[in-house]
Amino acid sequence: MYRNSRTRKYLSCLTACLVSAMVAACGAATGTAVTGDRLPEQARPGVLLSAEDQVKESSITNEDLADSQTPERQEKTKEPEEVTILAVGDNLIHTSVYEDAETAEGYDFHPMYQYVKGQISRADIATVNQETPLAESVYAVSGYPAFNSPDAAGDALIDTGFDVINLANNHMLDKGTKGALATLAYWEEKGIPAVGFYASEEDADRIRIIEKNGIKVAFLGYTQISNSRMPSGTDCVMIFTSQEDRIREQIQEARQQADLVVVHVHWGTENTFRVDASVRALAQKMVDWGADIIVGNHPHVLQELTVLTRESDGTRCPVIYSLGNFISAQKIGSNLLSGMLTVKAVRDPATGRVRPAAMCLDPIVTYYESGRQGFRIYPLEDFTEEMAADHGVHEFDSMSLEKLRQIVDDAVPDRYLNTMGELEEPE
Repeated sequence: MYRNSRTRKYLSCLTACLVSAMVAACGAATGTAVTGDRLPEQARPGVLLSAEDQVKESSITNEDLADSQTPERQEKTKEPEEVTILAVGDNLIHTSVYEDAETAEGYDFHPMYQYVKGQISRADIATVNQETPLAESVYAVSGYPAFNSPDAAGDALIDTGFDVINLANNHMLDKGTKGALATLAYWEEKGIPAVGFYASEEDADRIRIIEKNGIKVAFLGYTQISNSRMPSGTDCVMIFTSQEDRIREQIQEARQQADLVVVHVHWGTENTFRVDASVRALAQKMVDWGADIIVGNHPHVLQELTVLTRESDGTRCPVIYSLGNFISAQKIGSNLLSGMLTVKAVRDPATGRVRPAAMCLDPIVTYYESGRQGFRIYPLEDFTEEMAADHGVHEFDSMSLEKLRQIVDDAVPDRYLNTMGELEEPE
């Protein structure tokens, strides 16, 4: 067998040499230098390249190949542009929260967010509802019912990875327009766009847009209520959900300026899992006007995650009616469960349109010890039976892992729970 094998190899090599000699002779006869690179691939299946020839063979780079393609072919092989947008609920800084953050040098809120920071910072754009004013520059720090939080609370949000702040909520005027303007000044100084409260009509008309990965994303903010009235004669502006004509105009203007429109809305009834009929109706209107993603808050509990379809073009739009509290010191167990909603939007290379394509909701829990201290936010996946049993909320209410999971199951379709699922209309 060994000899027969050697004989076959010898005959094969001899045949290859004769073929090569004949090809070379033909080339000489025609005056053309025929090389291995010029031969059709099927005419040289057994040709062994030298080390030098192998280098030459592989010297064509991917960039060279791309340059040689037609524009149409390059467009077909180009990776689609996409962006991920992450949203969380109310950053509600109760007295117990800022007292827990107090240090000899001031306040440090960073440890409270350490277990969710990684996921938030990985998103292309992250947004949060800052429920309380940051007006430490003009007023003393305070808690409920007239909140005023340390500026360090905002510093921690920036460090955690948030890029856009919503200020359209019922507590924004807790310290009047002076406190609200101080809050705006804080975010402006930090270079972070804020929506929902504006210094003037001109400021309100300036659509906040962030461009990421070649996609322009506009952010807007509206509220159903305010705990304090806007004083007469002020230039400051908040847009309320009752001002539907104004909302429609602003969404349509944002639609003209950006590829994607994200809307924060502070609405609904506190401490109920039932979504108000008026909230559902306004959500559909905003989607039809051009909103692509709607982030709801105010009820302090996790409410329904769904998909609404835009009538004009069939775009499927993620809507979370309430994300609950991102962090708080509330005394009801269900108020301490929340979520991080991530939406992936993709540009269709054929049409150039950017649309939401998939979404994921990751439940989170605010934990605190007895005496309402040691505040930390944990992914529900990492929250144990022991942590639920040891939670400081038991001084006021009950909490169990089973109950928390049931709330999530009732609010979040399985296809979007802790995994990125393609958008589908509800059954």
